[in-house]
Amino acid sequence: MKNSIFAKIGCLVLYTGAIVLGILNGMWLPFIIIAALHFVEFIVIGKKTGDAAGIPAMASFVICMLFGITWWKPLREKLQRKEN
Repeated sequence: MKNSIFAKIGCLVLYTGAIVLGILNGMWLPFIIIAALHFVEFIVIGKKTGDAAGIPAMASFVICMLFGITWWKPLREKLQRKEN
């Protein structure tokens, strides 16, 4: 995944926008959807990827909740390259 830093920034911007929307308009659904998606990502693939990279589970959880696919996909690709 190229330009990973821009994707991570974009993810944080989406979170920020969802939080602002919740605070100003009481519309918390976008924030809940983003957080739920990232939680599912952690359960399905983030923890396994973090474990394979030697990252503690709590750190993997926090990073996955903040950045989702923009964190685990580049890491998984890097680990796969090392295997080959």
